[in-house]
Amino acid sequence: MHDDPIVISHNALTSRRFFDTRFPAHARLRWGCSARDLDWHKRYGYQGKILETLCMQTGAFYESGRSINEAAALAWLLNRHSCMVSQLLARADQDETLVDAFGLPLEQKATVRQAGFEWVADGRGKRLHKRVPFDQAESLQQWLTGLGAVPGLVTLDCRSRFAAM
Repeated sequence: MHDDPIVISHNALTSRRFFDTRFPAHARLRWGCSARDLDWHKRYGYQGKILETLCMQTGAFYESGRSINEAAALAWLLNRHSCMVSQLLARADQDETLVDAFGLPLEQKATVRQAGFEWVADGRGKRLHKRVPFDQAESLQQWLTGLGAVPGLVTLDCRSRFAAM
């Protein structure tokens, strides 16, 4: 790990955009997201995933809106449970797949939304998509095809998972 550092953020989807703009030479760093990659409720008993809310549940408070304060708050939370950091590092090494539902018939959109797909409009067009573990992508692709969609698959590793697409 010394030769291959990792950036841990509580909202890596947002943080990564700012980071890559400010530090383009470091765009190939590994990333982990404590909001997405830790099961705060089932495994640790917390309600919600918002950093400020998680801290309040432990009796800790901080001035939100400043990155340095949020980084310190996250470090404090991760220190409360010794296995959280190792869980984040293990999760960073697992590839996932971004499954897109292009051309989905209108009558199927509610079904796909109920399956956890989210609406996105970016440089790749407007569509519903879902991030899943790599080994679940093929069955999801078949399911979408059966609904009349044209699935798109993008494999994401720890260096691309939270980067702008």
